[in-house]
Amino acid sequence: MTLTADRRVHFALPDLAEVIGWEAVGKLVHAMGGQRIYVPRRFPADHPVVQAIGEESAAVLASGYHLTMLYFPSSLRREAIVRAALARSPQPTISQIAEEACLSYEGVRKIITRIESGQTISLGQRVSNNRQLDLFDHI
Repeated sequence: MTLTADRRVHFALPDLAEVIGWEAVGKLVHAMGGQRIYVPRRFPADHPVVQAIGEESAAVLASGYHLTMLYFPSSLRREAIVRAALARSPQPTISQIAEEACLSYEGVRKIITRIESGQTISLGQRVSNNRQLDLFDHI
């Protein structure tokens, strides 16, 4: 976990999942994708985070990340939904996950492949595409 100058916390989804679980991560990223949230010492009962993940998970999140600002890029929503679906029992099919995440079947397979290979998306970090040329490599 890295704290930046603007007090955003950069961490990988598995780190957050260790604190609140994959199901809560999926709900949180889905609800808060594209937003910054300040994590107080204790969330009020009417806070959007509490509405998204429940009082118990919000309390655990506050105990682990209080007094920081978290940024949830909207691109994380898809990975979090897929990970949460894979963690459920019984595990849904790829087609069911695709429908839930509003992705194509192939899009879900790509995310699953990335997950199985150990690659994770960190909050505040872009996913690199090795097939894309760097614009400034030839200058």
